[in-house]
Amino acid sequence: MKKSLILVLFTSIVLTDCATSSPMVGGMLEDHDATIANCGVGNYTFYYLKDTCGKTEAPVAAVTETKAAPAAPTQVSTIATMTNNKIEISKQVTFKTGSAKLTNDGMKVLDEVAKVITANASMIGKIDVEGHTDHTGNPTKNMALSEARANSVKMYLAKKGIDSGKLSAKGFGQTKPKFDPASASKTEISGNRRVEFNVETIRN
Repeated sequence: MKKSLILVLFTSIVLTDCATSSPMVGGMLEDHDATIANCGVGNYTFYYLKDTCGKTEAPVAAVTETKAAPAAPTQVSTIATMTNNKIEISKQVTFKTGSAKLTNDGMKVLDEVAKVITANASMIGKIDVEGHTDHTGNPTKNMALSEARANSVKMYLAKKGIDSGKLSAKGFGQTKPKFDPASASKTEISGNRRVEFNVETIRN
């Protein structure tokens, strides 16, 4: 008896405080003045705020940051050309046999390399000068010779006005052949004796 009385009182309070409310539909008690029906899901009818039934917010377009493409390197030589990560040379940097002393022809090639570096100085962060030998001779001596030759190139470029802080030198001896020594021709073996210039460019 007491439970029934409490339920009646509770119902009276709800109806008194929500005089404009509809009966509970789909488990929700809604106000007709603020909502509309007919947006059902399955066997349930749900009430939505007016002017929102069936509407969804327009998706917010994703903002994609567009980065400018790196500037193309300036080409000022037919012997030395620069890509975004390398300075390619069409002629070898040559040295006296078994020595780290540059030949005249070797210095002329480096003069062209210096021109390319100077013309692209603003986009060059670092240049790794690599020295390589062929597979003939003692591997330990070849390693030392390649190191000395790489440093010789670095010093020559610095004398030509290239910032020495951007230059590093390292020798690899016969450990990174361009052509397989087991099947290389004489010309290819000569190509394994080389200097390479790897460039780290500055990205804006």
